[in-house]
Amino acid sequence: MSSQLFKTRVELDTFIDFLTPICECKYIFNNESFKKANLFNKIEPFIEICRNHYHKSKQKYIDRKMTYNNLITILRQIAKSHNIEYKSNIKYSKSNYNIEYIFYIIV
Repeated sequence: MSSQLFKTRVELDTFIDFLTPICECKYIFNNESFKKANLFNKIEPFIEICRNHYHKSKQKYIDRKMTYNNLITILRQIAKSHNIEYKSNIKYSKSNYNIEYIFYIIV
């Protein structure tokens, strides 16, 4: 299936393999998950796998500096392409807002 973002869909296994070792509980992605992914160098290999699936004109999402917001954009795009539901929760703690995403993946 082709879309405006993807030439081909990123495999669901790739998506799950990225989320499993870094997420709290099942598939809850938050700022701590992002830090853990950075620490274990999981982001760059995942991005390289995804690069081949994006159209040339949409690779700007992949090429920019990977911040939490940029990575979550990519994860939401992949989830949407697989019709995976997700929900965001805004948590306020110590004068900071943290947004966590819960991906409802049924395998």
